[in-house]
Amino acid sequence: MTFTEQISLLITALKAAVGAQDSSEVERITHELAGAAGTFGADALTDRARNATEMCRTGQEAAAFAGAADICMEARATLVAFKAYLAALP
Repeated sequence: MTFTEQISLLITALKAAVGAQDSSEVERITHELAGAAGTFGADALTDRARNATEMCRTGQEAAAFAGAADICMEARATLVAFKAYLAALP
């Protein structure tokens, strides 16, 4: 699975988990998202995902759910930038 495929799948899963108000699933997904983003140096996405993971772990689920839209927006921006970077390679 490519980076872009993985991020896309995780964002879809995150939206579903937030819709179901499933904090353990949001924690798992944001943890995986932070790892994937960190591997490729997507620092802003990594930070947002890590923050949401920590919120879920510390009983701040509502804040994590509320921040999911920002994570999705950052993920989309990351994918656009990543695809542009790949397209510019020789």
